[in-house]
Amino acid sequence: MDRDNQENKCRKILAILVLLLCAGQLLHATIVLETPQTEVKVVVTDRMGERSELPFSARILPLCSILISAKHKGSGLLKITHSPLHNEFERVNYTLLCDVMEGALPDTLSYTCDSAIPLIIPLTRISIELDKPLQGDRSSYTSEVYLHLRLDL
Repeated sequence: MDRDNQENKCRKILAILVLLLCAGQLLHATIVLETPQTEVKVVVTDRMGERSELPFSARILPLCSILISAKHKGSGLLKITHSPLHNEFERVNYTLLCDVMEGALPDTLSYTCDSAIPLIIPLTRISIELDKPLQGDRSSYTSEVYLHLRLDL
């Protein structure tokens, strides 16, 4: 009986070891992650010189130039949002315009690229179209423009 008991214990231990080895290999495969080489650069240049040359009553004003260089395998989304222009007396809504696309800048730009070749997304010459003329000095107004970049690898 003692020998049967020992054999049963050995079988149980062996079965547990086999299960652990199998489970260990599955676990190993699920926690191995590949980290791709990702490089995204955003270059923003203010167009203040062009703005200062326009008359005070202008409703389309140059804002900035944006250039995005992405180098990663997969796709991405660039979402651009902004707050209204405001000073202590008023708020003025505006629309972002893209001279390259000849019209309103879409809220979201999607792209697909390869990790070997950088993809250049030129959003050069971004302007704003005001809903109404500004009442005060242009330099008294502020707004925040947000670039949200999401990478799907």
